[in-house]
Amino acid sequence: MTARCFIALKFSGEVIAAVSGLLAGLRLAGADVKWVRPESMHLTLAFLGDVDVDRLGGVKTIVANAAKHRAPFEFNVAGVGGFPNLRHPRVLWAGIDAPDGLFDLQRDIEAALAGIGFAPEGRPYSPHLTLGRVRSGSGLGEAVAALRKHEDTAFGCAKVDELYLMESRLSPSGAKYIELHAERLGG
Repeated sequence: MTARCFIALKFSGEVIAAVSGLLAGLRLAGADVKWVRPESMHLTLAFLGDVDVDRLGGVKTIVANAAKHRAPFEFNVAGVGGFPNLRHPRVLWAGIDAPDGLFDLQRDIEAALAGIGFAPEGRPYSPHLTLGRVRSGSGLGEAVAALRKHEDTAFGCAKVDELYLMESRLSPSGAKYIELHAERLGG
């Protein structure tokens, strides 16, 4: 038996409320985009893919060790963009003004995961808050134009004090995220 898993940080209510307001406006454009639900907002540090449930104990240990050696921290969520770019986006996102500590945490987790057999991502870590995934070009121009109006918008300060191991259960209505394990930073 397997579980589709990732290690993540969650966002504070201030950020979720501000980004939810942005999403409400973007939805009005009618673009063929699968928009993220507010309760699903998170910052992925490591995507593990399908993990044999017998291996989850080792992953929980990595989460516990990473959290124990990090003090709580904050970062700002500001600006918007798209991957690979806003002319031909596949993913629309809000930006993360990431402190060095966030990159250090992500690198430490990835290195520890590699030590138990998980392959590293293979591309540089680019922290972002996913707003939506583009399904087709229908209505996309209007959504991108609306999004561009928020290139300099600040969505708030994320206060990070816990690290999570999450499971992603896919369904026709979208992914549902289940918290498998949480550890307080500096614990």
